[in-house]
Amino acid sequence: MNWISIYQLRKKFLYFAIFFIPLSGLRSFVPYFSYTLIFISLYIGLTIISLKRESQMHKISYAFIALIMLYILILISSIVNFEPNTVTAFSNIRQLFFYIFIFYFLSHAFSSGLLTVKSVLIYYLLGALFLLALFFLGFDRSIDVESGRLTLLGVNSNKTSIFMSIAVLFCLNILQYYRFSATKRFLIYSIISGFIYVMVLTGSRGGVIGLALAVLVYYYYKEQGLRKRFKSISFGLFMIVALALLVLSNDILYSRFFLIDNSSILNDRYLIWDAVQTIISENLIFGIGVFKYEIEITRLLGEYRATHNEYLTIIVYAGVLGLLFFIFFLFQVLKSALKSAKKQKNSLFISLFVLLLFSLFKGGGLLLSILIWFLFVFILYSNEILTHESSLEEG
Repeated sequence: MNWISIYQLRKKFLYFAIFFIPLSGLRSFVPYFSYTLIFISLYIGLTIISLKRESQMHKISYAFIALIMLYILILISSIVNFEPNTVTAFSNIRQLFFYIFIFYFLSHAFSSGLLTVKSVLIYYLLGALFLLALFFLGFDRSIDVESGRLTLLGVNSNKTSIFMSIAVLFCLNILQYYRFSATKRFLIYSIISGFIYVMVLTGSRGGVIGLALAVLVYYYYKEQGLRKRFKSISFGLFMIVALALLVLSNDILYSRFFLIDNSSILNDRYLIWDAVQTIISENLIFGIGVFKYEIEITRLLGEYRATHNEYLTIIVYAGVLGLLFFIFFLFQVLKSALKSAKKQKNSLFISLFVLLLFSLFKGGGLLLSILIWFLFVFILYSNEILTHESSLEEG
């Protein structure tokens, strides 16, 4: 196998990995088999093989160092506060290591030019379109009897709404930076409507609010001049109003926003957060690790419950010190997103960043999702990728 074929294979594996990100539910048909992780693992294997032919590996970024420090803190806290007879703790700490490991090699993929903005948008949208087609064909979709929320391919409704929100932002970016005929633009807007329709059916309030915030930020940074920015924000607000009308027209979301008594949901969250406060009060600075949290939360609530807030999860596992490392990591990602918006005039990445920030606050388990880490790398290297693509176009 020659060098050129290895390079091309690495690209193909990454393309397939991106395609399967919104199709993570397909793993339900082959248990414990994640197509995205399989293709990323194949890419990593070929990358390691090709190291002998490369002068150096990817330069370690400050963001990656912050992640390593965060993981070390979690590991130390978990060992110091080790508790036997846990069910999910070993799996969580192993998965987090694997995703940080993947983060490094994906960083290499973007910095070396293997992946471009266009390739990410195209292959992710192809996967999202395939998911949309499965929905309209009625393939493995169901409606929860009690909540009335859509479940597609067995994937959590909230996660499906995030998949759809990202697809909407990608479509908006394609419409902005690539020229299409009126017919093709109409087709893309129709596809956007399909993505939003599925998101609405999931009944995810967080998905709707997250997308609204992301769209508003997208159009705020889309233009630089005051007059142009006003027009851009006005169009963004128009889209948000259209989204609000969809919410009002959908019985599930309307009831979840305005009719259902949410006190039981809030009380449930408050019970979890109150229990978490009790658990970590003895070591707020360094946290208590994954093992002790599982034992203590089960003891207090009678069953294992996630925090439903990834920032709180980090405080539990690694304390305030761990949260500071994560905030530093987010700051590095934000700097790149702002550079892409201001210097490269591409507002996609700052809008993705806002969507991720809100999703981490609203949902649970996202730090153990390939989607989140892939998008973090994508945003972190966005300015570098766009600068490289601009130089190629000028050349």
